Amino acid sequence: MMFTNVLVLHTSLLRTLPLILAAILAILPSSTSADSREQEINESALKGWGFLAYHLAQRGMKEKEVRSIFLNKLMPKFAFVPFAVNPKEPSRIYAHFLAPKKVSRTKSYLSTHSKYFTVAEKQSLIPREIIAAILLVETDLGHYTGSYSILPQLARLANAGSRQNVERNYKRLLDDGEEVTLEQVAARGRYLFELFVVEVEAAVRIAHERGFSPFSIKGSRAGAFGYPQFLPSSFERFAQDGNSDGVISLFQHPDAIVSIGKFLSYHVGEKPLSEESLRGAIFEYNRSQPYVDAVWNLAVAVGLSLDDEGKERDFSEQH
Repeated sequence: MMFTNVLVLHTSLLRTLPLILAAILAILPSSTSADSREQEINESALKGWGFLAYHLAQRGMKEKEVRSIFLNKLMPKFAFVPFAVNPKEPSRIYAHFLAPKKVSRTKSYLSTHSKYFTVAEKQSLIPREIIAAILLVETDLGHYTGSYSILPQLARLANAGSRQNVERNYKRLLDDGEEVTLEQVAARGRYLFELFVVEVEAAVRIAHERGFSPFSIKGSRAGAFGYPQFLPSSFERFAQDGNSDGVISLFQHPDAIVSIGKFLSYHVGEKPLSEESLRGAIFEYNRSQPYVDAVWNLAVAVGLSLDDEGKERDFSEQH
């Protein structure tokens, strides 16, 4: 599913902190300035979601739809979202994925679902061991997919870019002794907004196209769902019907396996299949180097191997 790095603030500068915080209005998107039209949507009435509600409406979502989301009893009041400027994951959080029992279970999973790994390999040429490793790391092969309604989770991350949330993070980081600038904190907030507002929109589209409430999709705290933990926009682009039953569901093993293959194949692109290109595709799945290393090392542990030229074997001929 976050930040540091900046100039040291002197004591004299800290005394002017209120003035600096006011400057956030000039750094955030123009719609968050003091006289912003964002305020046309009442913050209090929308339980603190005014920033996101305004931008969704500006991006084309009907006002009735916006209000149905943020006035829904299932949408909690917005709560502060702390973030770092330069988030980093420690490698140690992935160490347990190479435990013998994890490796053994992944091998068994490869055997149990061999038919669909063959389908995925023929369609995408992505090694089955990498697909299985991702499923193990993401959800323990489908056992832990998350029980959160993903819409509020995605919304809170998008709303992290609001002026109030940025102000509070800036103050918190300074209080914690972080050497950050206002521009860095605002930029990170803007990044989170831009990344997750499209996921909010995608979640709503998926629900409407399939005739159920957008609050009914369950997943992780980061808003990802299904065995492969796709974000909604990835579901729209890469989810596949792996067993030809006429239904695309990331809560089915065949669909999850084939969909991961399509995602990775897209991000490998026209490059030859090699450790470098495959690692690059895994990085697009989760932009964390420790994550990439964990997936790669597990894939190797369950049988992944490359030929002497660095190209993966031709699965279409082997199977």
